[in-house]
Amino acid sequence: MTAPDAELLHAHAARTQQAQHWLQQLCARGVLTFLLEIDGRGQLLPYNLLFSQPETWIEQLLAA
Repeated sequence: MTAPDAELLHAHAARTQQAQHWLQQLCARGVLTFLLEIDGRGQLLPYNLLFSQPETWIEQLLAA
């Protein structure tokens, strides 16, 4: 296996920084966090529906 190149490492760091920004902006806590970015705005989806009512969760995802 080869080591990742600088471009891949940079892309990973940028994506991680963006995710941390959104988590802080939306006061998200916990390991299971579903965050959508639509037109530059962040929105959290409640994860509990994913397990108890998956159809409802999918409907919310599609409506977002």
